[in-house]
Amino acid sequence: MQNEDKMWRRYLMWFAQEHVDFRHAEMQSIISLLNIPVKFVEKPCIQKPYWIVELPSEDCVRKIASRSVLMKNCIELWSRARTEAQLHVNLKNCLKNSTGRWIVGENKNGISDTCVCPKELIESSCTQKKSFKVEVETFCKHFTMKEKVEKIETFSYLPLVGPVKLKNPDVTLAYLEFYGVDPNDVPEKPYDVFFGKWIADGQRDLIQVHSLKKRQFIGNTSMDAQLAIIMANQAQVKVGDVVLDPFVGSGSLLVAAAHFGGRWIVGENKNGISDTCVCPKELIESSCTQKKSFKVEVETFCKHFTMKEKVEKIETFSYLPLVGPVKLKNPDVTLAYLEFYGVDPNDVPEKPYDVFFGKWIADGQRDLIQVHSLKKRQFIGNTSMDAQLAIIMANQAQVKVGDVVLDPFVGSGSLLVAAAHFGAYVWGSDIDYLMLHARTRPTRVGQKEMQSIISLLNIPVKFVEKPCIQKPYWIVELPSEDCVRKIASRSVLMKNCIELWSRARTEAQLHVNLKNCLKNSTGRWIVGENKNGISDTCVCPKELIESSCTQKKSFKVEVETFCKHFTMKEKVEKIETFSYLPLVGPVKLKNPDVTLAYLEFYGVDPNDVPEKPYDVFFGKWIADGQRDLIQVHSLKKRQFIGNTSMDAQLAIIMANQAQVKVGDVVLDPFVGSGSLLVAAAHFGAYVWGSDIDYLMLHARTRPTRVGQKIRTKEESIRGNMRQYGTESRYLDVVVSDFSLHNWRSDLKFDAIITDPPYGVREPTEKIGIERENYTISEEQLANHVPSKVEYGLSHIYSDLLNFAANHLEMGRRLVCWYPLVREEYQESQLPSHPCLKLVGNSEQVLSKLAARRLLTYEKVQDDAPNMPLDPNAGVHNFREKYFTMGEMTRRERKEKRAGEVAAYLASKMAAMRDDVT
Repeated sequence: MQNEDKMWRRYLMWFAQEHVDFRHAEMQSIISLLNIPVKFVEKPCIQKPYWIVELPSEDCVRKIASRSVLMKNCIELWSRARTEAQLHVNLKNCLKNSTGRWIVGENKNGISDTCVCPKELIESSCTQKKSFKVEVETFCKHFTMKEKVEKIETFSYLPLVGPVKLKNPDVTLAYLEFYGVDPNDVPEKPYDVFFGKWIADGQRDLIQVHSLKKRQFIGNTSMDAQLAIIMANQAQVKVGDVVLDPFVGSGSLLVAAAHFGGRWIVGENKNGISDTCVCPKELIESSCTQKKSFKVEVETFCKHFTMKEKVEKIETFSYLPLVGPVKLKNPDVTLAYLEFYGVDPNDVPEKPYDVFFGKWIADGQRDLIQVHSLKKRQFIGNTSMDAQLAIIMANQAQVKVGDVVLDPFVGSGSLLVAAAHFGAYVWGSDIDYLMLHARTRPTRVGQKEMQSIISLLNIPVKFVEKPCIQKPYWIVELPSEDCVRKIASRSVLMKNCIELWSRARTEAQLHVNLKNCLKNSTGRWIVGENKNGISDTCVCPKELIESSCTQKKSFKVEVETFCKHFTMKEKVEKIETFSYLPLVGPVKLKNPDVTLAYLEFYGVDPNDVPEKPYDVFFGKWIADGQRDLIQVHSLKKRQFIGNTSMDAQLAIIMANQAQVKVGDVVLDPFVGSGSLLVAAAHFGAYVWGSDIDYLMLHARTRPTRVGQKIRTKEESIRGNMRQYGTESRYLDVVVSDFSLHNWRSDLKFDAIITDPPYGVREPTEKIGIERENYTISEEQLANHVPSKVEYGLSHIYSDLLNFAANHLEMGRRLVCWYPLVREEYQESQLPSHPCLKLVGNSEQVLSKLAARRLLTYEKVQDDAPNMPLDPNAGVHNFREKYFTMGEMTRRERKEKRAGEVAAYLASKMAAMRDDVT
């Protein structure tokens, strides 16, 4: 059985007996030219004058037949068999085949003797309204008319209910018999028989139409008409092509090429430039009619003609059949005579290098140079781009209607004028966005997260101010609001982003700026500078405000502060100060069309809040960041957690810094309870983990939550993935010793994100034995659990970087945490590898003495050998130092407290003695 695509149908292409060697080449050339997909049911054979193919539609058949001179005809195949009797059996089965597909069997020779089409093919052609006839055709054998009629009568069981019509019927059915290709060895029975509906004839009639016997001009070597057409087909000549025959002779090949639309007769001169260029007469005759008015123009390059000279040139064309009226203004046809005298006005030859004649079609856009001239423009600057060059740049950028075009250094906007002329929506980089970050994580981490997201999304960003770790906001310029939303859709540290309308150092100045915005009709920003290099005059174009403040758009105004709290009454008072804004739409506190935001920044130290804000901002809300993910992925709500489960926010930051995207394959080699896999899967990655802790991976460790005595059946890494709807992206986790190489050498990951154990809350272990000459008996092997030894931090990080260098895709990232003693930290202490470039290094303080750093490495080269153990990689004896420092701190605190109590008691005793005295 074989399933057939309902969109495709099966056809039999029947070829003529001559030129069999050319058949395949001609057909392949036609199919390639027409770009028609073809499926071969049987491989073409030079011994068989037919092809059985599948094509998308009858229209494809007709297109192929309209070109081929070797195809006799093509039928929609209903059935095929090795014998006439079997064909009838097949056709009767066709009338029962309601499966909607072909039923095809195989015989011993590999050729199907059971070929049953769906009954719909037959029923759609056999209706009362459709006239029909049946034809019989043979290959290599002749039938008398009587024999043909007898053959036709055997098909009486077909439901042919329409009228018989021998000339131009609606449906022509064809019965074909193939007796081989040797007329001297014709078998008694046919090798193959076929039945189907005629679709199209090939171009066999062209052989007679183009016959040399009927041609006016021929020579001794004039090409046979059929071969000439085959050559035109194999050359894939089509309408409008320019075709050359450098050995043209009597022109038989040009006749064939012209039949398929080849238009010109072109010769060659000694310099390789054509001096014989003859168009078809139809081009001239179609333009020279009595109904079409005309005029003739003369134009030269690098030489000037007087009017008298031009008229003399025009009169030389009196032989052209210009029978219509002359009309010098707006004629129907303008003919042009052009002479080219080179490009050097100081060296003009007596005779032209080239001359041309033809019909004018269209003028270029030279008038735009004057229309867009800077002399006529209202607003220009010192560096305004010349109008012609601006239009050239727009053309080279392929600007078209509906495009969004950005000029990041817009100046006076000359390039935007040119782009807008061609229908683009234009955007200059003077439009600013304010990105406000959350205060819960270090700003440096926020910078690294944002930089990773911007790089991942490949969004161009221009910084209006250099990002500062002491400021929880960025002021940037972006091409569009869509770019803002894409960034916000990833960032967990961004609170929101507004389209900045104004910014000032004081509230009063902000109102002055906004009022000036309503008067700013320049279409660009007006920005000043103060002594500290921060603008106190920031005035947006009034179009930004007016487009958001219409009667149809509902709105609300929000007030937000950084490092200070306002009561609701204070917020309302702030909002009422913006009453001068043209907010004419209805107020809507839930889901308004436009949300306006007023922001005040009071620094980052909650213990030192100034009376007045350092910065104030106003603008239109565009998008919120992904802060809600912190609650959605909170460990408090997660089914399965462990002692060292990564905080949800940090896990998402790591996934962002690893630039995880949809379809990536991500590995955590120290997976634990799988928090990092949850974050990576959220962004569409397929996740994979490994860990040496069998009990953790199988959720058999002691529960972490207070009061929980045993773990539930739902607790597992897979259960977490199911909880967040990302189970389909969960590949698996495996119990594995990371120090051992158990991965295929050619396995590549798109990202590796991990938090290796530090030996504080979880042990650092690998498989090994401390005793020498340790052996295990065969009886113990089946149930043996390998013993473990300490896996030093320096070894862990050396192995991790070597693994990343070998198994990361080029340009992808490793993100991991690295523990350290704060007072001992030096950047040279960080692990390194020649294949990996450190692109991110942010600190998270764990205590007064200890911290950990979030390191981001990017793979920059391949083919580096495994690096030996780096003596600087990893904090030596971090666990011992961590606990030793903690113990010393507690002892010091006890001693200090005891000293304070003793001093207090001594002072009391002294006071009592004084009182007694």
